[in-house]
Amino acid sequence: LATAVGYAEHASRYRSLADDFAGDVAASLRLAMARHLIDYVPGSERFLAGGRTSHRAFERDRLGVPGETLVVRDDGEVYSIGGGGLALANLEYRFPIFGGIGGTLFVDGGNVWRRFVDIDPSEVRWGVGTGVRYLSPIGPLRLEVGWALDRRPWEPSYVWFVSLGNPF
Repeated sequence: LATAVGYAEHASRYRSLADDFAGDVAASLRLAMARHLIDYVPGSERFLAGGRTSHRAFERDRLGVPGETLVVRDDGEVYSIGGGGLALANLEYRFPIFGGIGGTLFVDGGNVWRRFVDIDPSEVRWGVGTGVRYLSPIGPLRLEVGWALDRRPWEPSYVWFVSLGNPF
């Protein structure tokens, strides 16, 4: 997909499990790169990640590399400046509980880098989480909580989201 800033690819797959093991597995892989020099891309057009539809172990737009795509002040305040390279992977197990109520277990991984060529697998941030879903007439109503597996001092112990629709 071509965007104003660059190119983005997103692939999602859903698979029902065997009859003797209830539930579905959903997976998503997203890659994006800016086609322009990132210094000339406005902040509003840069790639950001973290939150209910990208990486659920991080607050909205708070995923990134400190000093490159995140500014962390001495008082612990964090500002996202975005980047020109993004890689995200999500794996989710969705299972029924009772009636229209279901649960989910998930693993999310990825990060935002200054440039696409700066993508470094050792800087991928991983998180895990769980949630409850209600299958409403207008889509799944979700309550989810996520934990970063390698939490940094300025990051919260956990994050939670309430949202409508599937994350990917």
